[in-house]
Amino acid sequence: MKQVIMWSSIFIVLFIVFIGLAFVGLTYMTPSPDEIKQIKLEQKKVHTTPEIADSDSTKTKGKKITIADSLQIIIDQQIGDLFFMRVTIDSLNEQLGSKEDLVTKYQTQVKSLNDNIQTLKTNNISIKDLAKTYETMKVAEIRPILEKVSDATIIALYKNMGSRTRKNLIQALSSSRAAQITTKLAESSS
Repeated sequence: MKQVIMWSSIFIVLFIVFIGLAFVGLTYMTPSPDEIKQIKLEQKKVHTTPEIADSDSTKTKGKKITIADSLQIIIDQQIGDLFFMRVTIDSLNEQLGSKEDLVTKYQTQVKSLNDNIQTLKTNNISIKDLAKTYETMKVAEIRPILEKVSDATIIALYKNMGSRTRKNLIQALSSSRAAQITTKLAESSS
């Protein structure tokens, strides 16, 4: 049992030492942010300004770049640009589709609103015609009809009647109903 504990302790200590060495090694081997920036700048210079060799090969910064390498760099850049353009086009097409859907939705709403306006105009004409008819009637003739009509209809008739004949409409109502209509008319005008 003592041997198992001893070997376990040795194994644990060696494991901790190994992890510590790995950590130290990786810490010193990892380039600093400044070094990474410098490497990226050097790579960017090589990729953005390739020199096409006049002969089979030439030396640039200690590296040989052949015509094929230069052309490959240009092709890689063009492929990257093409990919970016395709992504942009796809994004714009998506936006265009959503805008077209929105336009269609708004056109449907405009058509619906125009239909509602037309219906209201037709109803308004009907109310005006009814108001003219009620203007020619006597109070006794109007009274039984108005008992079965909604307050909103009476208010619409009142608003479309001439000022001289409005009193006939109010006189045809019961006193409590005339008071309700008068209150609603006063509230709607303020």
